[in-house]
Amino acid sequence: SSSKFRRLCRDEYLHYMRIREWHDVHSQLRRTAKDLGLKPGQPGADPDLVHQALLTGLLSHVGLREPDGREFLGARQGKFMIFPGSGLAKKPPRWVMVGELVETTRLWGRTAARIQPEWVERAGAHLVKHSYSEPHWSSKRGAVMAREKVTLYGIPIIADRLTQYGRIDPVVSRELFIRHALVQGEWRTHHRFFAQNQAMVEEVESLEDRLRRRDLRVDDETLYAFYDARVPADVVSVRHFDSWWKVVRRDQPELLTFDPAMLRQAEAGDPDDEFPREWHSHGADYPLSYRFEPGAADDGVTVDVPVERVMSVPESSFSWGVPGHRLELVTELIKTLPKRLRREFVPATQYAPRLLAAMDTKADDPSAELARQMRLLNGTPVSAEDFSFEALPSHLRVTFRIVDGERELARGKDLAELRERVGRRVRAELSRKAQQEERPGLTSWDVGDIPLTITAGEATGYPALVDEGATVALRVLDSRTEQQAAMVRGQSRLISFTLPTPVPAIGRSLDMRAKLLLGTGPYADPARLIEDCFLTALDHLVVQHGGPVRTEAEFAELREQVRPDYYDVTETVVRSAAATLQKLAEVTPTDTPAGEDVRVQLSWLIHDGFIRDAGVEQLRRFPLYLEAARRHLAGTTPPALADAQALEAEFYARTANLSPLERLAPHVQHVRWALEELRLSLLAQDLRTAFPVSVKRVTALIEAL
Repeated sequence: SSSKFRRLCRDEYLHYMRIREWHDVHSQLRRTAKDLGLKPGQPGADPDLVHQALLTGLLSHVGLREPDGREFLGARQGKFMIFPGSGLAKKPPRWVMVGELVETTRLWGRTAARIQPEWVERAGAHLVKHSYSEPHWSSKRGAVMAREKVTLYGIPIIADRLTQYGRIDPVVSRELFIRHALVQGEWRTHHRFFAQNQAMVEEVESLEDRLRRRDLRVDDETLYAFYDARVPADVVSVRHFDSWWKVVRRDQPELLTFDPAMLRQAEAGDPDDEFPREWHSHGADYPLSYRFEPGAADDGVTVDVPVERVMSVPESSFSWGVPGHRLELVTELIKTLPKRLRREFVPATQYAPRLLAAMDTKADDPSAELARQMRLLNGTPVSAEDFSFEALPSHLRVTFRIVDGERELARGKDLAELRERVGRRVRAELSRKAQQEERPGLTSWDVGDIPLTITAGEATGYPALVDEGATVALRVLDSRTEQQAAMVRGQSRLISFTLPTPVPAIGRSLDMRAKLLLGTGPYADPARLIEDCFLTALDHLVVQHGGPVRTEAEFAELREQVRPDYYDVTETVVRSAAATLQKLAEVTPTDTPAGEDVRVQLSWLIHDGFIRDAGVEQLRRFPLYLEAARRHLAGTTPPALADAQALEAEFYARTANLSPLERLAPHVQHVRWALEELRLSLLAQDLRTAFPVSVKRVTALIEAL
């Protein structure tokens, strides 16, 4: 009954009048539908369907929320907010439709619903306005695209939508299609005429790069006019072009193919003599490429060097450059001379042709040949060192491109630097060839005979036993110097695995004071120090008995020769190490220039591993070096010490890029210890040096490195 229904609504917290209102509207709609002959269906309960139906009559009640607030932009720039009683008031959506707009203290939208902008565009298709901007060619879509903006009563429904521009402005679209797709080549297609045209254009551009000119190729307007006269007005995209060309090419296959003569607006002659495509050197051919772009890293000539030849190709082969650049090369070299010499050859542009005509272009060094001709010309004392190749324009210095097949590995103008950069690649090639020989984790000689060298192409590697601490590995090294140093240490480590270790016995023979003394140095653990002395003794004995060796039989013989003496030599090394550490305790660097100098000296002299680096003979000299350092701290600094410090800085600068094994080379070690002997001669003259030294002699040794 009606009264019971009222009580039910009250108990369920429902508004009786609102339900009656809904019931009446529903009844009216059913009667109206029946009068119109419509039958009720099953459309579902999706509110969006109701909202889309109502939207057709409420297009002027649409709102777009401002990004930084709750206010909505409505029709004709009006602004409103959702009525506070609405369920959307606290969290308003981006787009909203309201049933009515009520103005009190401000404009409020009542009976609000969330909508989507595409509904508005579809329902108001007859009212929306379209505007387009930024037409551009899209190679991905094969058509001219533009940014579309759709508005309804001033509200931006669509702000930035990509759309095809051909149907909007076919004239502009056709022009952009021809300019970008056909003229500039921004098009992925398999049409034969297009590939032929691109190849002809690239050939002319390549000729411009070789001759360093920009007046050979016709401009883009000429190419545009060619296509404009042949392509119909209704072709505005790739799809239109393909449809038209499919029919036309049957009767006129060459309609869109360039005539090579039309692409040049100036004659260039035959440049192959002055600007060849290949460089011939020592029986090998190297492809050349050209680029005319001042400021670019590879401006000028680029030569492709295969990685297998990078270590053997002589850099001097390319120092003359291509014949077409030699006159400019001579001119610019003259300009790099010091002013006192350059003024004898002014203007350089007049002297350069005469000098080049007299020069022997087969000489290895163009600077030396140019200096010789300049001396012959007017007696000016010019030498090759007076020229500066670094000051030359970039295009006059050849760019080297190291390649492995089609893949580029490195590029630059300094071939020596490139060799260093691709060294890892060369080592990898050698390692692949030596994979049957290269083995880690060795504890005995089970690698057969070790060859002196292995080769991969024109690269050479040097197999050696390398000490890796707990084991030994057979590795391929970069130089014979590294190989020699590694083999000594590697064979010493292998021998140590077969001999009784002297560490416990020597440790027991030391008193507590000696053990504490051995623990004061960089080793901190006396057992580690004695172990290093053991290996140092083995290094000494391996060399003394004719090592290193390369066969298993020779190694077995070497091990038997070393066995009788290794304990005594180890004891000798331990005594030298103890004497060094005892003298080290007397050297305390102070906060003075002398103290800082001694602190640097000690960092080079005493470090973890210094015993094995020094060796048996040189370790005996360490107490003398430390005594000289002590006197330096206690006395005055002789003036000549500054020269010794400068020589030390020069030595360490020259050897900074050497590998640890290369620093162990005898000629490098000799210079290192000569510097210490020089300090000894300056700071403790009563202590005799191991060999004659002076600033002049040590300078000559460093220069010879």
